[in-house]
Amino acid sequence: MLLLGAPIVATLAWYHGHRGRQKVTASEFMIIALLLAFADMSPAKDQEYFSDGMAEEIINSLANVAGLKVAGRTSSFSFKGKTADLKVIGETLGVAHILEGSVRRQGERVRITAQLVRANDGFHVWSDTYDGTLIRLARRLSSGACSRPGCV
Repeated sequence: MLLLGAPIVATLAWYHGHRGRQKVTASEFMIIALLLAFADMSPAKDQEYFSDGMAEEIINSLANVAGLKVAGRTSSFSFKGKTADLKVIGETLGVAHILEGSVRRQGERVRITAQLVRANDGFHVWSDTYDGTLIRLARRLSSGACSRPGCV
C-alpha cells in the first residue's frame, strides 16, 4: 500500500507545506483525511471484497504516518454505496481531504484509480492510476516502488 500511500502523503505535505508561498507551522501540519470505500468497477461487479480490502489496507498504511489523522474504517465505509456530495461528507466527518477511487479486476489484470480531493470545494489535489497484473502490482507494493518525484 506504500505505492498509493506515499504519493498521497507527499501531495498532502506539499499542499499544506510550502506550496509556493504558503507556509505552515509544525502544529498546523495536522492533516485530517478520509478514505472512502473504493468502487468495484469490474465487469462482473464481483470484486467488492477486493476493493474493500484495498481501501482498508490504504487506511491502515496512512494511519501509521506521523502528523496524519485518518478517519476510521467504520466512518469511511458508512458512505459506501451512497452518492453524497464530498463537501457534505467532509463537513459531516470534519475532514479536510477525501481519497476516493475504484478497482477494476479482470482475471489477473488490475487497474486501481485513486483521487485525492479537497473536501471544502471538491477539487482534485492529486489523481493517479496503477495498472498491471496482480503479481506485478504486488511486487511494486512490496518493494515500495514509486515513480513520483519526492516520493518516499
